[in-house]
Amino acid sequence: MCKELEAIGLPDPVYNNNTFILKTTVLSASFEHESTQNARIGDKNARIETENARIETQNIWNRVKNDWIQYVRDLKKKGLMTNITAEAIIAVLENIRENQVIRTKDVQKILDCKDTKALRIITEMKNNKIIVEIAGQGKGKYILNVTD
Repeated sequence: MCKELEAIGLPDPVYNNNTFILKTTVLSASFEHESTQNARIGDKNARIETENARIETQNIWNRVKNDWIQYVRDLKKKGLMTNITAEAIIAVLENIRENQVIRTKDVQKILDCKDTKALRIITEMKNNKIIVEIAGQGKGKYILNVTD
């Protein structure tokens, strides 16, 4: 690779061996000719506002939850889901946290119901692809489907 870079006129790569990772930086041909005279950034410009630096995962999570809640309401309006089941699923959706693993016990706690109803609600959510099974975590553990 070094010979190919040299053949097209690029400077030698810079290697940085940090613990178990070898990082290689390939520089542009104009790197050696560029001036670093004005590279200083003033205090005002260098500061990153914490408000702008945040990654907005919370808004995405809420949007996905609200989309599923609306989907359940639409199923109820069309008569494809009973009112009791729809209200139970909506209650579960409103009470789960971001990336929470959903189990029968969690649904029982949210709805204050018996194991059979909790299992029925989970089955209904799974059949409508609202939740998906977590691979490799054992049977009966689900998470909210954020891909559909």
